[in-house]
Amino acid sequence: MDRREFIAAGVTLAGAPLAAPSIARAQTSFNRKMTNAYGPGSPFYVEGPGSPTDFCKKVAAMSDGRITIQHFAAGELIPALEGFDAVRSGAVEMNAANANAWASLPADLQAIVQTAAMACNLESHTWCEANNASALKDMIENDGVIADVLPEDVVMELKSVTDSVLSEFATQDPAARKVHDAFMAFKAEHSEWAAISEKPYQSLPV
Repeated sequence: MDRREFIAAGVTLAGAPLAAPSIARAQTSFNRKMTNAYGPGSPFYVEGPGSPTDFCKKVAAMSDGRITIQHFAAGELIPALEGFDAVRSGAVEMNAANANAWASLPADLQAIVQTAAMACNLESHTWCEANNASALKDMIENDGVIADVLPEDVVMELKSVTDSVLSEFATQDPAARKVHDAFMAFKAEHSEWAAISEKPYQSLPV
């Protein structure tokens, strides 16, 4: 063995112990349970493109199985609308924000979960819009449904009541206040843009 081969062999051997912990960390797997407020098989809310079950499949595929999320519809693990309490007690890891479960994930898996969530958000919205349009057409043409909008005064009253309920809820929890104020500020700013961009086009006759 000449000097060059000896150095190459030494570098290879020296690097082996350093690589082992990195490989071990990469293979660490995580199992999570996620609950849902809607019943089994519910379109959009449980099943379908971009749905929670689709999200679980995307995360598993993108992470090559390193993180597995088991989805439970309402009644399968806990009753509907008890997800927040289940996360707080540690019975499940996903429904509301769970800082401890999130912090336990390495950065690459956090990025995978975030990316899958963003993809599902976009996919579920477009899927829902497309299906709502075809469903409405089917009901009008085949079921004799008459589709119309609510009177403006009724809509305004509903908006007023909704704003009041959301504002009251926001006063009860700092996190809810943060989300509420951020959303309302964005909505106000975006509404100005939408009023001169999307709304005029969408108001045109078909």
